[in-house]
Amino acid sequence: MAGQTPSSIAARRKPGARPPRLARRGEAEALSAVVTSAFAPYRPRFGQTPPAMMVDFDRAITQRHVYVLEEDDGPAAVMVARAHEGTLVIDLVAVPPERLRRGLGRALIAYAETLARLGGLRRVELSVEEEFWEAIARYQRLGYQEVDRLEQDGQNRVCFRKHLGWQK
Repeated sequence: MAGQTPSSIAARRKPGARPPRLARRGEAEALSAVVTSAFAPYRPRFGQTPPAMMVDFDRAITQRHVYVLEEDDGPAAVMVARAHEGTLVIDLVAVPPERLRRGLGRALIAYAETLARLGGLRRVELSVEEEFWEAIARYQRLGYQEVDRLEQDGQNRVCFRKHLGWQK
């Protein structure tokens, strides 16, 4: 992979697609709106505001943990991910309902896996609300294995892990 960047690799995955990019200062409000829109249809199922909707985007952007997929009219999907103890932890993937089934979430997950590999990380982990069965099925299709179920912030969550198939 010498000479390649995460953006150049991700851009090859889907012809014509814009590669994900780091979020910029000043985008927090717009990204929060994307997340709110993405989770709005599911809120009644969760019984309370999902932790993912409470991200401090100003802080996460400053820490360089927020990635954005754009379309012509602005941010179309958002991911918050960070390295932690040899693992890339995905805290959030949000795609609004009107943009579903375009491969945006899948592209962000693929990008996260690329970032992990390039960063020398061996696995990717994430968790989702137990009631969010669509996401659970999606992560299973993408090769993520359920490793735990736990209660976090008043919600039952399903924890997933994907080993990237190589040793550091």
